[in-house]
Amino acid sequence: MKNVIEQVANLLRERYVFEEEGERLADWLQMHYSQGAFDGIADPSTFAHAVTELLIPHDQHLLLRYDPDPLDPMQRHQARAKLSNWGFNAVTRLEGNIGYVDLRELPPLELAGPIVEGVMAFVGFMNAVILDCRFVTGGAPDMIQFIASYFFDKEPRPISGVYWRTSNTTIKLTTLQQVPGTRMPDTPLYILTSGATFSGGEALVYDLQALGRATVVGERTRGGAHLSGHHQIDGSFEFRLPHARAVNPITGTNWERVGVKPDVAVPHHEALLTAHLLALDLLEDSQPEFIQWERENLRVRLDPYIPDLPERYVGYYGDRQITFKAGRLVHRFYTEHPLISLDSKTFLLDDMTRIHFEHNALVVIERGGVQTRIERTTD
Repeated sequence: MKNVIEQVANLLRERYVFEEEGERLADWLQMHYSQGAFDGIADPSTFAHAVTELLIPHDQHLLLRYDPDPLDPMQRHQARAKLSNWGFNAVTRLEGNIGYVDLRELPPLELAGPIVEGVMAFVGFMNAVILDCRFVTGGAPDMIQFIASYFFDKEPRPISGVYWRTSNTTIKLTTLQQVPGTRMPDTPLYILTSGATFSGGEALVYDLQALGRATVVGERTRGGAHLSGHHQIDGSFEFRLPHARAVNPITGTNWERVGVKPDVAVPHHEALLTAHLLALDLLEDSQPEFIQWERENLRVRLDPYIPDLPERYVGYYGDRQITFKAGRLVHRFYTEHPLISLDSKTFLLDDMTRIHFEHNALVVIERGGVQTRIERTTD
């Protein structure tokens, strides 16, 4: 294992993003080795884990892994990303005509560009967009640049560039003048974060927040702003080494060790609900009746009203039947749908329809305002 330690130490000295810190880390690692920190560890996987545990408090991107049959890092990334639909876990429309994009990673543009185009086409005409980055732990700069560009007009905006230690140069980046499909420069944008959001996931959040383009909702992120390369050691070990760092031209710094602070701080499991309600509040002035209806739908699903004696509404109302199953009312009209209580007499059937009970009658209320009263026929 001595040879592995020496090669890791040499890479730290030669390529770590901060030269002086690389020297210090290399000396520190070799000192621990000479003092017996890894004595008695025969299993290479255990050894790699022990080295990682020693280094990672100094930089969360540092990683030594044992792999007797290693793939090229890009091949490994591609194989993993393909299994997760290139990191796009789900895309849907939420109440209020709000687009929701569940991201899990941000792979290189060459792998996932067509997916992004489809996603942006789907959410491009919605009232607001929520990007869920709570579980994004990595990403490629070109993908971050590509996604960010959809939320601006054609005028380039500065985003985080990359400083490379080995060449002592900084590559400056901006949003793109050309992207396929529909741009959303004025669409309200919310980004969800958690303590697990890391690296490339943080870059997207940090850049859009620095430009004042997004409202960040959730938890402070993990704090890793370095870019890494992968180095083979002795044919069976791979060392992930940070050799570059993000530099944001607006803030003059990055999120290393400090993370991205949310604009609206809430526990990560409340972030989606919070952002959704914020979006509905923002839209209420322009579409008050529509948004009020949608907000009520959302709140009642999360915290339903518990009515007293709902069984009293059981019976037939023309072609419709109301039954009581498993503690809740069920509406049957060709198919069965459970009812969710809005108040003691009004129930949510679906996004577009509510059922209101009067004395010996049922009123079907549609979102557009149309109401149909149906007399009770039998109990």
